[in-house]
Amino acid sequence: MCTVVDLNSILAGIAARIRPIVGDKLEVRTRLDPNLACVNADPKQMDWLFVNMAADAYNGMPSGGELAITTANVELKPASAREMNLAPGEYVQVQLSITQGRLEVGPVVRNIIQRIRGAVVVRGTAVDILLPRASEKTAPVLEQRHELELVVLLVSSDLGTRAQAGDLLRDAGYLVMDAAHGKEAEAILEAGHVDLMITDIVMPEQDGLETILSVRAVYPGLKIIAIADSHGGYQLRSAKLFGADAVMSKPLGGSLLRDAVRDQIGGGGC
Repeated sequence: MCTVVDLNSILAGIAARIRPIVGDKLEVRTRLDPNLACVNADPKQMDWLFVNMAADAYNGMPSGGELAITTANVELKPASAREMNLAPGEYVQVQLSITQGRLEVGPVVRNIIQRIRGAVVVRGTAVDILLPRASEKTAPVLEQRHELELVVLLVSSDLGTRAQAGDLLRDAGYLVMDAAHGKEAEAILEAGHVDLMITDIVMPEQDGLETILSVRAVYPGLKIIAIADSHGGYQLRSAKLFGADAVMSKPLGGSLLRDAVRDQIGGGGC
């Protein structure tokens, strides 16, 4: 769902969210142009994209450092536009830079930017993302929802976890589907509507962190809860950074699980 997006608000929100998570080794600084123009994009997808890039910066500086996030309005003249395979005109620029190491941009991020007619420029410790300036206000499109059963997808290679959580959620009134790993989960998501995905972190074929990154790019509005064993605190912190809406430690207690699901998508009775 594309609408007019204020990237400053998204980036400021991301910085506020990730500072408590990465503060042990990564200082996050923002320099946001107060007159920044808007862009036409999906706000949830933009949130996922920049959180993903912040996570890459965090993982790319194991000894610590600084992540700077800068925004500006730029105008591309014909010569510069040709170099980036863009049309000349006005763009919004977001730059992420780190004090050491190298920033990489994966194919999923590049595809998202290209689909909205933008470009990515990588220069070692810095990445520039250019997005076309919104030419006019675009009214948000309201998603039509029906008051049917809310669908929860459970993803875990542990049959016991799937059985226990599935029974609890079915008793609470949710329609529950399950998958043994991330690849299977993606096939289920592609086949039909899901309101919430609960994914284990440690799984064969495709683990939970890979699954969160992949799913968040394609389904930015999907609610995600990540779960891990009680000693998997670092994994759960990473899951939050990669786009999980909430995290829980196993074993999954009945009332805690129902409350966590209800907080994300509602339903579940009284």
